[in-house]
Amino acid sequence: WCSYPKDHYLSGAMNDDSWNVFGTVQVGYDRLISDRILIGAFADYDFYPNGDESSSGGTKHSFLSGDLHRDGAWTVGGRLGFLLRPDVLVYGLGGFSRLNQKGDVTAYFDNYHLPTSVTLKAGDVDGWTVGGGIETKLERIDKRLSLKLEYRYSQFDGESGSGFDKN
Repeated sequence: WCSYPKDHYLSGAMNDDSWNVFGTVQVGYDRLISDRILIGAFADYDFYPNGDESSSGGTKHSFLSGDLHRDGAWTVGGRLGFLLRPDVLVYGLGGFSRLNQKGDVTAYFDNYHLPTSVTLKAGDVDGWTVGGGIETKLERIDKRLSLKLEYRYSQFDGESGSGFDKN
């Protein structure tokens, strides 16, 4: 056990806009496999018009700085649902996802014996998505249109360092 002065710890924060907007374009195909059971496949793309984030912070012996930009994310997957009524579907979904990012974050550590700088370059990260929702057909407008409320959770693999320099 050892205690270090507070200025020996590297701290930083990610700053992003307080209002983030994104849009989604989705295509899919569903098939009834019984009177009330539906199975489907989908592909979608999420775009982030203001997906920039920056990080900065440090102490007298270390710092963290960089910028990241989310270009977009896509998911391919499937869903399984149950028709509560002929026009109302409750479903669960799952699929493979990829997040497209650009930018880099640099951390510098000066531990008196071996100063080290590490830069992590952002790139595409793969992951998975699960979720569920409720959907209703808009038959009064067009029987091919529907409105849905959906929740998704996506988990992406961690970043890996692309450069390691000893100063």
